[in-house]
Amino acid sequence: MGHHPCGNCNICPLTKASHQITIKPGDTWHQRIHTNCNTKNCVYLMTCPCDLRHVGLTTRSVKLRINEHWSTIRCKRSATKLTNHFHTMKHGPDDLRWTIIEAFGGITPKSLLIKEHRWIHRLSTGQTGLNDEILWSSMH
Repeated sequence: MGHHPCGNCNICPLTKASHQITIKPGDTWHQRIHTNCNTKNCVYLMTCPCDLRHVGLTTRSVKLRINEHWSTIRCKRSATKLTNHFHTMKHGPDDLRWTIIEAFGGITPKSLLIKEHRWIHRLSTGQTGLNDEILWSSMH
């Protein structure tokens, strides 16, 4: 159980192997299945050296999505809260750490978006983390 690097890709060094995620002191989420860099249809968690967090989702292989984040940080191409923080704090792309929170088989994109929004809320990554604010109107 838990998230582990696949051992065969360029983002494995950025992977944070884990069996559980601390929500807040005294509240822990235990990962229920085995995931790795090739997992699809998942909600993932990224952490910077300041311990600020960002929640994201992907229907593709998570290594493709994390590679995109890594590239935008490296090339300074994006104006998201995540990339702005990395640039402002002078974190490099190799300072990024990530793990999968949950993975799902046969989930619709809208259901995956709802799962991501719930994790953003549960981890408070919109207010005190690196997610842009949630547009609840996107849920309709």
